[in-house]
Amino acid sequence: MVCPLSEEETFILKILVKNRCFGRDRGYHSEKLRNRYLRKFPKRRGHMKFDRCLQNLMNKGYISRVGKSPEKYYVADEAKTLIDLGECGVSVPKGRIHSL
Repeated sequence: MVCPLSEEETFILKILVKNRCFGRDRGYHSEKLRNRYLRKFPKRRGHMKFDRCLQNLMNKGYISRVGKSPEKYYVADEAKTLIDLGECGVSVPKGRIHSL
């Protein structure tokens, strides 16, 4: 299968899924997300800009923004996100399944 996401988009979605940001009340702070993104993908290496990456994810329907100040982001379509991250080779949680 072909991964429908870029490396930068996959990184942001992994952070949101890992922190279980699946609802408007569970958004991830935009400045924390920006700082983690810039540590992983410095500007000088030719990677996608942070704002452009977020806009791509919102246009594709993966994430949404909580209009608070400062802004927060959460996963809008949980099923689509988990399926596409799985296709990219990322291990994702299986929901409410508890490992023994």
